[in-house]
Amino acid sequence: MRTAKHDASVADLFDASLAELGQEFRCEYVYKAAIANRIVFGRHSPRTSSMSIELGVAGSIIDVAVFNGTSTAYEVKTEYDSHRRLNTQTPAYLRAFDSVYVVTHPDLARRYASLVDERVGILCLTDKGSLREVRKSVRDISRIETAVVFRMLRRQEYMDAVHKHFGPQPAMPNGRLHQHYEQLFCRLTSPQAHKVLVST
Repeated sequence: MRTAKHDASVADLFDASLAELGQEFRCEYVYKAAIANRIVFGRHSPRTSSMSIELGVAGSIIDVAVFNGTSTAYEVKTEYDSHRRLNTQTPAYLRAFDSVYVVTHPDLARRYASLVDERVGILCLTDKGSLREVRKSVRDISRIETAVVFRMLRRQEYMDAVHKHFGPQPAMPNGRLHQHYEQLFCRLTSPQAHKVLVST
């Protein structure tokens, strides 16, 4: 007779492994899974939102970005991480996202709140695996810089955005194309550039 252990599915195995990690070694993966489960699948819906992992932003890489009609950046700082890069990371994310959060251990939440810009929110991952808001982020798409958004987009994405706002563009060599499209894209307003980022 097969035991329950042998009847377990691959999904069961992953769930059990995540639970074990959450208890014994709360690495970055545990935090990212909590953001996916509690925010994308819990607060929003995977039908109306999307999540990007390790997205390049102005010389930094955001751990998780969630898009659901607006944009939210989540920088994970586990109990094993250093705070050293936060002074460059969160200012970069404020240039591209409507809302920015640092997600950390409950014991570190107040410390991180004192280290980052007051517009950056703080979430902590509790022992039960839920995300508790220590400080709410300040939403503001007017601070978004179009040049920063442009550099986050793939070529076809920024070309499509320029064609939509400024009409068809003449054919040109690859060496000139990037600069030409950047100049036009940077004529967009912050809300327009943000809308392009969210839609792409």
